[in-house]
Amino acid sequence: REAELETERKAEEERLKAEAERIAAEKAKSNFVGAIGDKIDIIADYIASYSYEKPSYAGYGTETVNIYIFEDMDGNKLVWKTSALLGFWNDKDEWVTLKAICRVTLKGTIKDHSIYKDEKQTILTRCKVKKRF
Repeated sequence: REAELETERKAEEERLKAEAERIAAEKAKSNFVGAIGDKIDIIADYIASYSYEKPSYAGYGTETVNIYIFEDMDGNKLVWKTSALLGFWNDKDEWVTLKAICRVTLKGTIKDHSIYKDEKQTILTRCKVKKRF
């Protein structure tokens, strides 16, 4: 029984090592896009969003900061932090928020380049997003 447990432990270690290598390789794909101050207009995939509360700029209460993460066709991560809700106007003049992974046209200004959890990210500001059909 001990030999069987040792074999299972080694197999699990190898699986975890392979998974860590896969994640590191995935993060290594991302590079910085453009130069700070450049305006970009690219096709990207909207992949995730997060939000958090922070004290209001005016000093009263709190405000929500939304973080939207996109990935361009080369695997580069693009991040937009804003108080705006991500969405678009459809053909019926209805505001639709993006919730699922989808392809968009992303226009914005490059604010910064940063590294988060060993992954290069391009930080954007003043973005406009249009869903591609």
